[in-house]
Amino acid sequence: MKFPIKVHGRLRAAFAAALVAAAVTPAAADAGAYTVHSCQDGAGGLASAEPWGFEFAQPTLSLSDDSCPRGGRHVGLRVNVAHPGDASARMSFLAPADTSIVHYRLWRSAKVNPETGYFFSALERFGADWRWAGTGCNGASGCRGVGDPAKPLSNANHWERRPVTPASGVSLYVSCGYSNSNARSCEVARGVAAETWLHRADITLADDVAPTFDTAPTGALVSSATPVTGVVPVSLQASDRGGGLTQAQVEVDGTVVASQPLGGDAACHEPYKTPAPCPHEASATVSFDTSAVADGTHSVRVLLRDAGGNVTPWGPVSLRTANAPPDLSCVPEPVVDAGLKLTAGLVSPTAKRERAKRPRARVTLRHSSRKQATFRGRLVGADGRPAAQAPVCIVWRTEGETGDYQTLGRLSTDSDGNFSTTVPHGSSRDLWAIYRVANGAVTAKATVRVVPRLIVRPSRRSLRNGQTLVLRGRLASGPIPSRGVLVLAEAWRGTHWQPFGEVRARGRAGRFRIPYRFTGTTGVQTYSLRVRVVEQAAYPYTGVASRAIRVRVSG
Repeated sequence: MKFPIKVHGRLRAAFAAALVAAAVTPAAADAGAYTVHSCQDGAGGLASAEPWGFEFAQPTLSLSDDSCPRGGRHVGLRVNVAHPGDASARMSFLAPADTSIVHYRLWRSAKVNPETGYFFSALERFGADWRWAGTGCNGASGCRGVGDPAKPLSNANHWERRPVTPASGVSLYVSCGYSNSNARSCEVARGVAAETWLHRADITLADDVAPTFDTAPTGALVSSATPVTGVVPVSLQASDRGGGLTQAQVEVDGTVVASQPLGGDAACHEPYKTPAPCPHEASATVSFDTSAVADGTHSVRVLLRDAGGNVTPWGPVSLRTANAPPDLSCVPEPVVDAGLKLTAGLVSPTAKRERAKRPRARVTLRHSSRKQATFRGRLVGADGRPAAQAPVCIVWRTEGETGDYQTLGRLSTDSDGNFSTTVPHGSSRDLWAIYRVANGAVTAKATVRVVPRLIVRPSRRSLRNGQTLVLRGRLASGPIPSRGVLVLAEAWRGTHWQPFGEVRARGRAGRFRIPYRFTGTTGVQTYSLRVRVVEQAAYPYTGVASRAIRVRVSG
């Protein structure tokens, strides 16, 4: 029975003229394609021709053998016997599922008995339909063969073609006559009937299906909420169609930094020698040594690659790395006694300059918010000698609070062991001078208690009983907490200050307004009033009171 081959034209003379060869162009190195090598690969390596399967219409009248990679894969019709009109044999390469043949190069040869009905041609398959490819060799037209079987890789045997549309198979075909020729039979042939050899094949398959992540990748590399150190993993499950999965990769900041092969055997490596060389399902864990990148925040993606060069990314996600040893130079714990003496204190800019070189240890300084204090100290060794060029770190924290320390400066002592730095404007703070030793820190602490700036103005200084006085002002030292700062209005009662109103200073400017209506004044009275801010937890400043405001009220 003949193979299903469609040919236009029935006459032998018309057959050759009707065939139009496709333009031959070099294989493109496009993504979404891979090349399968048979018999030999492009680098001279050996390969199997097993992807080329044999098919026979009359098996007992056909022959086949395989001497790849030394000679070639061989199929033909037997000699010394007559062949019926449906006798044929071929070897075919079929594209695996979800791929198609877009280009191929064959080193093939054939022999045909001339002046007979025997025939050779190449075929291409489109769906289930086989069609002629190129010009065949018809013995009835006097053709004796194609190429030279004795010279397997010679130029005479080389044939290259890019199908007009992607094909699903390629075949080398010999027969008695050719399809639709109405040949009844072929006479007994002596020496040769029709046979063909495949010496080498490079088949380029289009693989346009990208791999997929079956589930989202997991592991510290892609899901850590805290900084990571050292080697961290990411695990994944993936699937693909066509050529199969080749690699899982980790990309950090746009650069691939780690890879894991997904094909376990030698077939899943270029040059490929099987039609579907790599697995269609795989799981893997890829590890990355985070010390290879600088500490900080990085962008991470996980990539899947397949045999066709298709890439599927997952991500990006952020990853924070912290591999450098922690900098303890500004950490004041644990406090140890290393035999050293570290003293420190605060000096107001209004204070007289001390005569001695060693600063006076004023561990608590009440200080105006409009002035800058100086934090000074001295480091002396266990032998009483000054520690020169010693590193001292100055840190601070809002007075009374716990939590992280803020670095004010990193200093070095002078030749006499002294150091000093200016304390910037701000709220009340605890300050530490720190000198680190092997097992901890030698420290000295001082506190600057800052007096906030309070501005108050009365709406008038003379008024009558029944009228309203408004004390307007602002708390100029911030930041002001969201719930405001409690402000009290007080009047002098001869022996003490008595509150008569309270509001909260609010907003970035810390403004407030305190109204008071005089109702019980007789005669002419002069009142002494003031505004006071008491210490409160949410406002890290000391308490402060305004100067007395004198107001004359007529009854």
